[in-house]
Amino acid sequence: MAITVTEAYISGEGTLGKDSTDEYSAIVQGNPLPTSQGGDNADDPPVIMRAAIPRFAIVSEMGNTINSFKREKLGPGIWKVTAEYKSPTQDRQTNDAAFSFTTAAQKQKITHSKKTVASYGATITDASGNQVGLVPADFKGGINVTDTSVEGVEAAFPTFDFKITYYVSPGSMNQSYVSQLYQLSGKVNSDQVTVNVDGCQCTFMAGELLFLGAEGQKRVGFSDWEITLNFSANPNVTNATVGNITNIVKNGWDYLWVATNYNVDSTSKTLVVQPIAAYVERIYDYAALSPLITQSNFGVSNTQGWTTPSITGGGLS
Repeated sequence: MAITVTEAYISGEGTLGKDSTDEYSAIVQGNPLPTSQGGDNADDPPVIMRAAIPRFAIVSEMGNTINSFKREKLGPGIWKVTAEYKSPTQDRQTNDAAFSFTTAAQKQKITHSKKTVASYGATITDASGNQVGLVPADFKGGINVTDTSVEGVEAAFPTFDFKITYYVSPGSMNQSYVSQLYQLSGKVNSDQVTVNVDGCQCTFMAGELLFLGAEGQKRVGFSDWEITLNFSANPNVTNATVGNITNIVKNGWDYLWVATNYNVDSTSKTLVVQPIAAYVERIYDYAALSPLITQSNFGVSNTQGWTTPSITGGGLS
């Protein structure tokens, strides 16, 4: 007799909801004798599983995907094989991608303000006993200015850090891509980089995106790779002003610093420290980062192969 596969009486049970599951079971039976003796070798687990697995749909009618198989021996040459399905939302599938971000305030020392909102001079008594109000010096936005330097102050500035996690097939992981990850770590984008997150598009102009590095590991049970790319974004600046210095242009990850010197303040008639020049310094190497973004659309137009069953219908055909 040939090995037969029929759906079990108790089959198709499951749950609905966010973590939905399905279980479909089949009774698999055949002659337990070895094939050399005219049997089906139906006591051999690999023989039974090879006969049963093709009969199960990859995706159940509820949209759940096969997660695992279990087998139970009921008697000589008789087995119960159960396919356990679970929602694709419980585990990211191969060729899927995830996006997460963090906005925070990062401390940074600044030496000059965007604008001096107000200044107040002290009132003193002169040699004649009269109350005289001193005219405060104009430091051109300098903060905590001393007789010799501008000390500045620490302030919190917004940051936008995000990560993209890919679940890629073994064939997509190769030495060339790993080398790219290594060589581009710590680089700023020389190209425009666009990421589309469920229809919310993020575009970063050249100079705004810093690649902080990647993490990767092979996933147990999937045989694919989980790759996480880490980025930090800092917007470009145009037409900035420091003191009397205007029209400053600075890429997000370039560094701006201000040189100062003594100058006579025409208002207070005193010698004060004021900005005389601004410098924009390139401190990171630039490179094209778009090749790292292996998939730019999440939940929009990306093809998700795991949601298409190879056998239509319920759990068993």
